[in-house]
Amino acid sequence: FALGIAEANAADFTYTYENVTLSYQIVDATNRYVAVVPGSSITGNYLIIPEQVEYNGLTYTVTELHYAVISTSNQLSSIMLPNTLRLIEHEAIVQTNITGITALTIPENVDTIGYNGIKLKGLKTLTWKARNCKLNPNWMYVYDSYAPEEIVFGKEVKKVPDYFCRNNGNLSSIVVPVNVDSIGNYAFFSCTDLSSVALGESVKSIGEF
Repeated sequence: FALGIAEANAADFTYTYENVTLSYQIVDATNRYVAVVPGSSITGNYLIIPEQVEYNGLTYTVTELHYAVISTSNQLSSIMLPNTLRLIEHEAIVQTNITGITALTIPENVDTIGYNGIKLKGLKTLTWKARNCKLNPNWMYVYDSYAPEEIVFGKEVKKVPDYFCRNNGNLSSIVVPVNVDSIGNYAFFSCTDLSSVALGESVKSIGEF
């Protein structure tokens, strides 16, 4: 990873990577885990959140994305989340008045996404790589132009989580690849336009619909 410039800011610190400065909070000093927190002034159209940052001569791993880190005030058209990310808090990634981010990838190590953790107007394609993720039943705002039209599963995925596409009215078809062996409860509940679901031969269990 590329090294950036860190400076102290009360109990938190900021770190500059690829010309973008973000604010961080240490959430586990022993294991050196940090969260991206609000307070950053994100300019430009592209944001890459690094897997690791440096502060006071120590290297920290980025594992959490907290509330309101990405907000409507940001004019982003692309965001890349780090593979080290584990938690996406409620309303962490939000754009409601512009159609900027049309594609988003959820990395493989994400294990928790909170209420409306993803709320992106104009989102078209969601690439899902998370291997074992617990979702809030309303983890993604999926009404009107916020609901993705295409879902792509990564080869890492073994299970489609509970509530995965719940209430998505824009999804008309979906292909569940051969690497997936189970589909959680209400994964495609109330997907009103969903007319085609292609299941891989490896699917052994399907939860309640």
